[in-house]
Amino acid sequence: MSILDLTIEDLFPNIFNRQYFFVSPNDKVYMACICLIPSIEIYIDGVVVIDNEKLVGMIGSKNILNAYYEHGSKILYKEAREIMYDSTVHIKPDNKLSEFLDHMRKHRLGFLPVINNSIIAVASIYDILRLITKHAINISITEIASKLLVIDDNYNIKDALKIMIEKNIRRLFFKEDDGIYAIVDRDILDFIVNNIVMENRDINIEELKINTIKKRKILEIDSKTSISNAAILLLKEKAPSSLIIDKEYVVTAWDIVTKVKYK
Repeated sequence: MSILDLTIEDLFPNIFNRQYFFVSPNDKVYMACICLIPSIEIYIDGVVVIDNEKLVGMIGSKNILNAYYEHGSKILYKEAREIMYDSTVHIKPDNKLSEFLDHMRKHRLGFLPVINNSIIAVASIYDILRLITKHAINISITEIASKLLVIDDNYNIKDALKIMIEKNIRRLFFKEDDGIYAIVDRDILDFIVNNIVMENRDINIEELKINTIKKRKILEIDSKTSISNAAILLLKEKAPSSLIIDKEYVVTAWDIVTKVKYK
């Protein structure tokens, strides 16, 4: 039997015993932000929106930042229902891994609620990464890598956000003398929430340069690194969930999970 035919319940039994993050449709957007900011260091990739024990939507950092780019800081005090993905896309415990992957690729989501009458768990892209660490995959890491897009750190934050939105990317890369650095979407979210909500002051992202936000150095790997070892490294690195090859290419958790052919 192929691994693709195994069920979520069989492959990821641990997800049914762990906490997941959720907000109600009436909660303020910044409450979802507070859930998302530290979650970059753990397993979750988004927040579910629950109303009367029913899934009514989902929120990721990408749609928060898109709304912030369009509407400014006032969006943080709007209700979650105003920015959530109005979607009830989900999987069931007896769904196969192939169905989970199909949903992720189709809807470009790094997480999915698991529902059995009511929501009982959230499965994440990181759960699949852990699965990949246990399997030998005989393709080169370069086959799933993407060309590295590097920007100038003199961009202001708003223009940097525009690049992320237009390119549909979640991280920005910068070349420095000692290597490649990155800022991920939740780093920007953290900066915005800490300044606006926690310190109760507004910021002008057209005046502040993107290098105001702390960058993370990216681990560089050899092009001969196996897919499984790359998955192990990504799980250890967590944020920004990227690996650099020859200073020219990048491999992300999304690349490994969605581009690899499973057997």
